[in-house]
Amino acid sequence: MNAPELTQRVREFMAQALIPVKRITPPQKRTALVGSAFLGSAFVAAMLFWLPLGFSQQAMSLGNAWFLAVSALTASGAAIQPIATTLTPAGMWLVVVLLHGGGAGFMSITIGVLQRLGVPIFAHTKIRGWRLFAAVLLIEIWAGALLGWHWRGLYDTLPQAFFAGLFHATSAFANAGFDWMTATSPLLPMMNDLPSLAIIGTTVMIGSLGLPVIVDVISQRRKLAQTTISLSVMGLLLAGGMVSLLISPAWQSAHAQQSWGQQVLYAGFDALAWRTAGIFQHDDVMQLPVLTRVGLLVAMFVGCAPGSMGGGVTPTTVVVMVLAGWNLIHQRRGVQLFGQTLPQPFVRRAALILVSGVVVVCVSTVLIAAIDQIALDRAVVLATAAFATTSVDATGVPLSGVATTILTVGMLWGRVGVFLIVSAFYGEKLPKNSEKQTVWLG
Repeated sequence: MNAPELTQRVREFMAQALIPVKRITPPQKRTALVGSAFLGSAFVAAMLFWLPLGFSQQAMSLGNAWFLAVSALTASGAAIQPIATTLTPAGMWLVVVLLHGGGAGFMSITIGVLQRLGVPIFAHTKIRGWRLFAAVLLIEIWAGALLGWHWRGLYDTLPQAFFAGLFHATSAFANAGFDWMTATSPLLPMMNDLPSLAIIGTTVMIGSLGLPVIVDVISQRRKLAQTTISLSVMGLLLAGGMVSLLISPAWQSAHAQQSWGQQVLYAGFDALAWRTAGIFQHDDVMQLPVLTRVGLLVAMFVGCAPGSMGGGVTPTTVVVMVLAGWNLIHQRRGVQLFGQTLPQPFVRRAALILVSGVVVVCVSTVLIAAIDQIALDRAVVLATAAFATTSVDATGVPLSGVATTILTVGMLWGRVGVFLIVSAFYGEKLPKNSEKQTVWLG
């Protein structure tokens, strides 16, 4: 295939990918209602943080309050002002509620809506949203109890220790990077010990895989293709991230006092938590080599499994688009995946999700770099993290109100936008001869 023919094929494919859905169906109305409720909840939470109602012990500007509310509701875990010294205990509880609502609550609602649209979330049955929400609460309470018991000697009372554990367990499962540590926090030395990292890392992993994958694995049926895709991609990204960190001089210098086994464990935690929750044990990710940073950003952009607590375009979207691009180059019709031929509307959804994600990250990067005069490499870290709804230490980066607004738009799009795209395109009718798909997006 020569260059002009390839260009024409790409144009035709993208034109089909951007075909609007003309008829609004009742399920699409429900998804619009979900999106509206999400924005309304963020606005109410921002007012609670901003107004002197006992949620903040330091004055917050409306922009910072909005940023914190969106970050908590989208399970991003970023903040302009350190929450440890800004929020009251009531404010910390509000963050926990927002993480539950925007994480477990949103996941349960969206999975319920997609099941109504006929998307095969679980292999042989449909699970009600309230059961998913209850399962998430049990996981978070159990992880929080383990952390609280481990940290019990650091606090005056057990309730204080257990709330600290619950807060960090909720943040970990929601794939957010919130913490309330300060330079004098008693938790600071404990956050690097093996039991704490093991509990938090395991909780982050479960949240990044999502209950659909976990249920599929536990049931030992593994009938759904997205389970195999999600586990395989996660394994590749985890291994690649670990290797890139272990050979990085800057990372090695920061962990020189540790044994080889400890370095492997810490590299595994960083590679997992960076792309899912934004937690990173290294002081400054900008000190890492360019190739290492690029690999971490790509892993962050790819994101977590469909129906999980994490963000990104999801591994299934990337796999479908890689196969579509390969077939486009070799002039093959149709996309084959796990013995199935994916219909064209399904491929169009994947294309729109991927293209919209790239556009959001690129536009956000350029705007932030131009408006706040931030180096382009740091701006792309901020923009990618916002889209992937992972935590970024925005407290050390002076950002204007316009830049923080741009980041909140990226967070909202990364959390709600993909779901709206997927549900909107289910207004299309698949061909009658299409097989029942065991791959889903978003």
